Order: sequence, then C-alpha cells, then structure tokens
Amino acid sequence: MTKRFASLLGLLVLSTTIVQSVYGQGHVPTLDDLLTLKTVGGTQISPDGKWVAYTIGYGDFKQDAFITQICLVESGSGRSLQLTRGDKSSTNPRWSPDSQWLAFLSNRVEDKNQIFLINPNGGEAQQLTKSETAIGNFAWSEDGNTIAYTAM
Repeated sequence: MTKRFASLLGLLVLSTTIVQSVYGQGHVPTLDDLLTLKTVGGTQISPDGKWVAYTIGYGDFKQDAFITQICLVESGSGRSLQLTRGDKSSTNPRWSPDSQWLAFLSNRVEDKNQIFLINPNGGEAQQLTKSETAIGNFAWSEDGNTIAYTAM
C-alpha cells in the first residue's frame, strides 16, 4: 500500500511540475496554452506494484484533435517513460494479472478502438482484436488467459 501511495504521489508531483514548468508563476494562461496543456489521468497500478501506468492527453493543432498516450512510472526508482506514441490515441491501460502485459485501447487501425497488448519493458504493441465496431471497454479474466470486451 505504501508503494502505491508513493507512486500516486509521484504522479501528482509530476503533473504539478509540468504545469509550473510550462507556465511559471504569475503567468495567466491563454486559450491556446490551455488547449495544449498536458493532462494526466487514467492511472492503473500493476498487480505486483512495480509500475504505474497513466495517460497523458494534449491538444494537437495539426490534427485538430486531442491525443492521449500511455506512460509508465517505475515505483521503485520513479523513472518515467512514454510507452505509446503516434498520431492516434492510446487509452484505458489495464494490467494483466501477472503484471507482464499492458492491454489498452487505440484507434490506430481504421479509426476504431481495438485492444492492443504491449510489454512494459518495451517493444511494439500487438493488435489483439479486429472487431467490426469500436471497442468501448474491456477487462482481463482473473487468470489472465482471456479478455472480455464490449463493442459499440
């Protein structure tokens, strides 16, 4: 429990640091500043307590869209890294019960949310589903062998 609290506290400090470094003290943000401000959300602690996955959202003026990517913080060292990248969003990070995999939703294929799987130690994400309609949510089974999902 202490590791989880420390990890969440680290995320709070990270988000506060981002805001202070972007705007400084005494600066009133403009509308453009607010639209490009990175927001932290979607936290998910790995079952073994070693990692915290979270999302970073930001406005992308080139695409005229809000993009979300997944990042990780290692609870022992506080080291953070961006896990997903690209022009399409990656959201809803969910750890496998053994903490070996992170599943997430992304609209990187045909602009429909599908489930992808990535190893937190690196590598390319693998597409798990090819649903005809966008996937809205999903959950791992307790044994980690199955993922159930709802599609819209």
